Amino acid sequence: MMAQPLIPLVITLTCLGLPVAISKLVAEAEAQGQHHKVKKILIVSLTVTATLSLFLTLLTFIGAKLISQYLLTDQRAYYAMLAITPIAPIVVAISSVLKGYFRGRQNMNPLSFSQIIEQLVRIGFINVLVHILLPYGIEFAAAGAMASIFSMGERLS
Repeated sequence: MMAQPLIPLVITLTCLGLPVAISKLVAEAEAQGQHHKVKKILIVSLTVTATLSLFLTLLTFIGAKLISQYLLTDQRAYYAMLAITPIAPIVVAISSVLKGYFRGRQNMNPLSFSQIIEQLVRIGFINVLVHILLPYGIEFAAAGAMASIFSMGERLS
């Protein structure tokens, strides 16, 4: 829980409200029958979010010690930060673009199925990783729990 405040911040900076914009642009292009434009919107959106995600991931990795020490005021958050840093911005940003795309196409089936699978996988990973990492210390168990809840921030998108 010590590193959790970092997740919404990084996700917000990565997504920048793109899912709503993507939904609108895709819906307009679909309504006008411009299927080539839909593909272009998806490619540009994925490129922008992937680039921004990689940049923020590197920035967070480089500054993880300082962030955990001064912003989060507890150095035990360091391992949890390292666990969530590569997962949160990249996975969440790319999935938020895809969610915006499917919402724009008014196809909610992939979104529904993905949320069910996501919840099942998350619960399983939390259970497994915490049990495996607990013998190494509470910091590592917390890092495992944080790594397994990587998609929690998708609710923001």
